[in-house]
Parts: sequence; C-alpha cells; structure tokens
Amino acid sequence: MARLSYLMRRGASYYARIRVPLDLADIVGKQELVKALGTKDQGEAKRLMWPVVEGWNRYFDDIRARRDLTPDDKAHATWQHY
Repeated sequence: MARLSYLMRRGASYYARIRVPLDLADIVGKQELVKALGTKDQGEAKRLMWPVVEGWNRYFDDIRARRDLTPDDKAHATWQHY
C-alpha cells in the first residue's frame, strides 16, 4: 500500500496538496490542488492540513453527487424509495 502524503514543503513554507481523482480532472480543470498553509512549522502544518484535505474531499463528493442522472439511476432511486 502506498503512503499518501498531503503535505509538501517549498522552501521554508508548507503547503497542502491533493491529486484530483481521474474521473473529476476534466471537471475541475486541474490534476492537483495546492494550498499554502501559512506556516513554517511542520507540526502546525500537519494540524492545519487535515481540514483543507477534508474540504477538498467534500468538494469531490459534491461534484460526483451533482452529475447528470441516467434513466437507470432514476429507476434505481425509485425502487430504493419504495
């Protein structure tokens, strides 16, 4: 299993980064999202990184939830309701 690292350092500053899932790359328009954490302390950067990553994951989930529904999706939802 690969180790995921959402924290990167450029010079003395720390940044949060995440690769955009392949199925969403065309919609987002980028392969990777990067955000400055505004700190030079690694411990503080690790603490600040997680809310940023969680926000990005919610953003990806929201994009997936807003996709166009197919007739099969609608039929499945109807049967799940009853």
